[in-house]
Order: sequence, then C-alpha cells, then structure tokens
Amino acid sequence: VGDKAKEQWNNGDKVMVLVAGGSYAEYVTAHMGCVMKIPEGISMIDAAGIPETFLTAYQGLRLIGNIKKGDIALIHAGASGVGTAAIQLAKFFGAKVATTVGSNEKIAYCKKIGADTAINYKHGPWVKTLQEFTREWNKPGFDIVYESIGKDYVEANQEVLGVDSRWIVYSCQSGTEADKLSLSTLMRKRITLSGTVLRARSADYKTNLVKCFQNEATNGFLNGKLKVITDKTWPMEQIADAHKYMEDNLTMGKLVVTIIQDEQ
Repeated sequence: VGDKAKEQWNNGDKVMVLVAGGSYAEYVTAHMGCVMKIPEGISMIDAAGIPETFLTAYQGLRLIGNIKKGDIALIHAGASGVGTAAIQLAKFFGAKVATTVGSNEKIAYCKKIGADTAINYKHGPWVKTLQEFTREWNKPGFDIVYESIGKDYVEANQEVLGVDSRWIVYSCQSGTEADKLSLSTLMRKRITLSGTVLRARSADYKTNLVKCFQNEATNGFLNGKLKVITDKTWPMEQIADAHKYMEDNLTMGKLVVTIIQDEQ
C-alpha cells in the first residue's frame, strides 16, 4: 500500500478495482481512487464481475445519459456482462427497459433480471415491436439507447429514439462506419449522440466515477436490487476456453477467470 493510500487502505483489505489494463496478471498496481471495498456478502468471484461491467454501465447510463425515473431505455446486447449490469441499473434508477438479444433463452434470462421486454434480433426487424413498446408507456420513442453494436443498428436506433433523447455508444461490434447516420434526424429529434471508452479516461475521471457509483449504487448490492450475474468461471490455465465461449456469443452475464480458488 502506497504512503498516500495508507490513509484509506490497509494490507489485507479485500477490495475490487477498476484497472487501466493488465488484469490477467497475478499482481497489478491500481490508483487508490479506483479501489472499492467489496460489499458485504459478495464473494471474491462475484466481486471480480463488478468494476468493469457495472462502472461501464453506470458511466454510460447515469453520468452521460442522466437516466432517471420515468425514462424508457433500450439496451442492446442485454445478456452480455455490461448488458446485464445496465438492465439492473436502469431499473434501479426507475426506468422501463427493453433489450435485444440473440436467443429465446436470453430473452427469458433478461426478463428474469428486470427487463420489461426483450426481443430476439435473429427473428427479424425489431423496430416496430419496440415502437409499440414505447407507445404503451405514452412515449413517442426511447429516452435512451445504450449500445455496443455500432454500424448494423445505426438506422434502427434513429427510428426508435424519441425527442430530446440520448444515444450512448460504448463499443462497435458490427463496425464503426455510420453511413446511415442522418444528421437531419438527429437535429429534428434533438438526439444527443455520445461515444465513450472508459479505459482511455484519466485517473481523476475514474476516481470521480467510482465515488459517484459508490454513493448512488453500491447499496443496491446490499438490499438485493443489484446482483452480479456470473455466467461461468475458468481457471487461468483454461483462459482460451473462456475467450472461445465469449466469441461464440453464448454469454449470459460476466465471465470470470480465477487465479486462486475463492474459498468463500
């Protein structure tokens, strides 16, 4: 523990941390402002699934998207690690949630953790179905779209977003080109489009992010409103299998690679 950090942390404290990279190592250094105490009752394995997923989702939905009670949010890739965190956080802050996933099994799972509706995008166009969902809540469109898809959903996202809405992109799995982006639609609907990559943020930004998350959301793990969704764990020796599982789009929650056995 560094000299300045000793005022806050002691050797032996059980913590979770948002690192800038290198977390596959047995040991890693971390900025003291990016370290969090593991919530009571959370195992080391589940704690490993909190920082990257929940802080990424919290940053996008709350700090950038300013999600609030009464909003309607569309979260793409809802069964992913960040997706499962985003669904729960959106509900935690009082929003209605729709999500897109790639299987009927994932539909059931996302509804189980809080999504109000879920669509299997493999069954065809989903724009009209989701427009009907927003109309059920007397909204002309979604207040927030939070997504990691990119190119393939650019046109559809513009169709389902409402007036004065927020569109937050944190990854581009289908490509970075946005040839179907209509500036006239953005202006007419007054859509705010924001792109963000958490890793590139400064230590000061991440320190503030961690502080805000702890003040607003950490209590959710104690009262049961937020839960770490750990899909599978692998020992470090089988890390290639973990990556293959993720590449095959089988994930429902967070994947955790263990270095030592968590006896708790």
